[in-house]
Amino acid sequence: MEAVIFIQISGGSLPVEVAGKIKDVPGVKEVMLISGDWDIMVKFEYEHMEKLSEFVVSRLRKENNISKTETIIVLDRIK
Repeated sequence: MEAVIFIQISGGSLPVEVAGKIKDVPGVKEVMLISGDWDIMVKFEYEHMEKLSEFVVSRLRKENNISKTETIIVLDRIK
């Protein structure tokens, strides 16, 4: 299963620093710096919902420089 997670960084923090901290976490397949309301987009693969929850709740939300996340569950891949 796959999820896309959007991350908003707190003021004063650099997105590239946050991306560097999470890029090697098991399950993280891609980390992209993006424009718009969000600063980082992460593609995360998992076998059980607990793994996704652990990553978002226990890992991302504990980072002081992350102000907000939004997790999108991929239902199906067309291409």
